[in-house]
Amino acid sequence: MSPVKEALRETIEHLSDEDAARLLEVARSLQSSPGGTRTLRRLAADPAFRVPAYPHGFRHVEAIHGTGKDPSQVIEEDRR
Repeated sequence: MSPVKEALRETIEHLSDEDAARLLEVARSLQSSPGGTRTLRRLAADPAFRVPAYPHGFRHVEAIHGTGKDPSQVIEEDRR
């Protein structure tokens, strides 16, 4: 068993029955709807969000590779 699954199993042993049931529900929803489609359907029903009609809601976009310092480095320097 992978270390992540082993850690999850150990954590589950310490949960209440109610919390374990909620976790089981989440795990089953992950199995039945890969890619977060359940979440996207819920967001699409909310008028505050606009979910595109691409497969799985969004099309794949290549990351932009910038030059210069990482944003985290700039924030660190600004805080000093």
